[in-house]
Order: sequence, then C-alpha cells, then structure tokens
Amino acid sequence: MGEEAKCRVLCRLNNIDAQQIKQFASKIDDDYRVHMVIDNLPSATKYVDETDPQKPRLIYDLGFPLGFTGTAQTPGLKPGAAYLNNHLAFTIKYHRDASYEGSRIIGFEVEPYSVAHTYPKPWGRYTIPTSCPVTAQSPPLVLAEGTTEVLFTYDVTWEYSPIKWASRWD
Repeated sequence: MGEEAKCRVLCRLNNIDAQQIKQFASKIDDDYRVHMVIDNLPSATKYVDETDPQKPRLIYDLGFPLGFTGTAQTPGLKPGAAYLNNHLAFTIKYHRDASYEGSRIIGFEVEPYSVAHTYPKPWGRYTIPTSCPVTAQSPPLVLAEGTTEVLFTYDVTWEYSPIKWASRWD
C-alpha cells in the first residue's frame, strides 16, 4: 500500500511463434479488453470527451484495450498492423480519514501503452529495460512476423482522493 513503482517487469514471453502472434492480432482486431480488479474495484481507462469543446468531460471505460490497430492517420504506425499494449500505468486512488486507521482504495485507473522494450543482453532476473521510463512517445510494439518476445511492464502511482470509501461507486 502506497509503494510507487516505475517500469517494473511483470514477465517476459520469449520464443513466441507466428501462431501466437496471429492469435494476439486476431483478439486486438476483435477489440478485446482486459479487466482487472483491486479491492473489489474494476480497472477503468480514463478518456476526455471533447465532443463539446466548451465542456470537455472525463469518461471512464471498464478495463483497457488489449491493443490497437495502426492507421494511416497516426504517424509512425503501420496501417492495419496490430500493436499490443504491454505496459500498464496504474493510478490507485486512496482516501484516508480520521474515523479509521490506514487508507482505503477508492479508485483504480489504468493507462495502457504499447512499447517496443529494449534491454541490455543477456536477459537476467534483475534486468531493467533501457526503454524506460515509458511515455506516449515510446516506440510501440508491433506484432509482426519476426516478433519473438514480449516484455510486460507496469508503473504504480498512488494518488490521494477526497472521495470517501462509501461513495467510491458514485
């Protein structure tokens, strides 16, 4: 509770074959979403709805997309190619009150990224990716012929919230 984390390695899938790449790409094409739960709260991805530029508003969508498909409108992406979201930035919101000891989790946001991770060779148990810290400008991980491994990483940020635990679903 309360421990920040930056670019921690969750796992490394190596020796991925063409069939596995095809399965990931098919699920991305079908708009699969990943759902996680912490303290009985579902993860949510936060978006800004700018339909009315005078009144932008926050929208939360349950879970996060497994990946996305490249378009010609996005520079640097291959149109039609599948990109896997393999880095997750978690923001865990908590509330502390004098009426109880400790903190309570009241929100669980996730921001997914696709990152073509790099790291010093050979891979070892304590290897730290050189592609960190992850930003929106990090090169994305395209799932294509020749992709042989995926490194899954995450960040955790804790954020105080004035919302009380009893109102966390509101």
